[in-house]
Amino acid sequence: MSLRPGFERRIRKIVGGEHVQDSPEDMICYGYDATSETGIPDLVVHPGSRDEVVSIVKEAAAGKIPLVPRGAGTGLSGGALANRGGIVLHFDRMNSILGLDVENQKAVVQPGVINGDFKDAVAHHGLFYPPDPGSTRVCTLGGNIAENAGGAYGSRYGVTGDYVLGLEAVLATGEVLRTGSTARRDVAGYDLTRLLVGSEGTLAVITEATLRLIQAPRARSAAFFSFSDFSDALAAVRAIGAEGLEAAALEIMDRTTLECLDRYLPGRLPVSAAVLLVELHGSSDDCVAGMLDQAVAAATSNGGETVKTAQNESCEDFWEWRRAVSPSLGQVAASKIGEDICVPVGNIGLMHEMITAISKRYDLRIAVFGHVGDGNLHPNILTDRRDPTAMMRTEEAISELFRAAVELGGTISGEHGIGITKSAYMSMMRDPVSLGMMAAIKKVFDPEGILNPGKILQ
Repeated sequence: MSLRPGFERRIRKIVGGEHVQDSPEDMICYGYDATSETGIPDLVVHPGSRDEVVSIVKEAAAGKIPLVPRGAGTGLSGGALANRGGIVLHFDRMNSILGLDVENQKAVVQPGVINGDFKDAVAHHGLFYPPDPGSTRVCTLGGNIAENAGGAYGSRYGVTGDYVLGLEAVLATGEVLRTGSTARRDVAGYDLTRLLVGSEGTLAVITEATLRLIQAPRARSAAFFSFSDFSDALAAVRAIGAEGLEAAALEIMDRTTLECLDRYLPGRLPVSAAVLLVELHGSSDDCVAGMLDQAVAAATSNGGETVKTAQNESCEDFWEWRRAVSPSLGQVAASKIGEDICVPVGNIGLMHEMITAISKRYDLRIAVFGHVGDGNLHPNILTDRRDPTAMMRTEEAISELFRAAVELGGTISGEHGIGITKSAYMSMMRDPVSLGMMAAIKKVFDPEGILNPGKILQ
């Protein structure tokens, strides 16, 4: 789309000329995220404050120009792409921790704060922020809130939305909305905080968040277990739970994933039918050592072989291997399409069998890994976007994946959001009444449709 005369000049006056980008090269750089989709903006603006965001939104509203909030661009559903042109609002300048209340275990942050940096900052005070996406070292809290991101610790600690006490956001009119409170409980009226969390920037532009923190675990232990059968790994997960162990993280990787990882980091983990990563949190070293013994016994009794164990700081090495999964897949195939389904934990085995059948039916390699503790799996299809025939098979396989997840009582997205890559499948997940209500809510918040248009609802 073309910007109306004088628009860019006024935007430069609001934020300063050095904080506006308009060259074709820059637009291409901001036209991608972690998917293979594209959406080229007309302008990239780096606001430095809420008031600047307010002024930008008012200018965009007057000209009915699309606004797309963007963090680090690590999203996996195209939510930060300007697929209809317009302005990308990049929040790299709004990256401060505005306040940390250790006694009440809460913090006030701007959207551009990096998740991992925030974790490190609160850890110095004995506090813990559990949401832990795989891109934790680069992704931003604003993006996490927009997608309601989860991560490895979700099965025990929950997802981003469980830690958002309140928000400051700019509406499509330029008005400033404040939701929630700093109290741990707040049931005064409709929960607008929960509504905005996971809305992918389609209802308002988040400029500040008040986040809940918890006491950091005093000790950690972890182990990798290898299995000759995927179903044995799932049996071990059930056995660990039956021991009364509430694992902080339970991660699974199947054979295809392990084959790719072994090419990327040779010899780190065995190439077996499945590997299970278990992390345990407790009050002391002795406590987590005892818990680890229980987990080892539960895994061994179900055919597991203990590959490696760790305690406290050395657990981080395990997570480096787990986080290497995604880049390892990218080196094996010309393209990879990472999906994000979630099913009831008891149906994971059935879901994996259905994925295996889909893989054979469409002659596609599909690597499966994810957060087995809460049923959130990431089937990654290894394909080639340059090959129309391969992509036709891929699209049919994705549709079957989603249909299978829904049939098993699950969802087409557990943490990556809908964005543009899954919007066509929303009718699988929600009935016409629900979709109509979502469209009505969007209309109330954004009557001109300028906030991240084309996302979630087509």
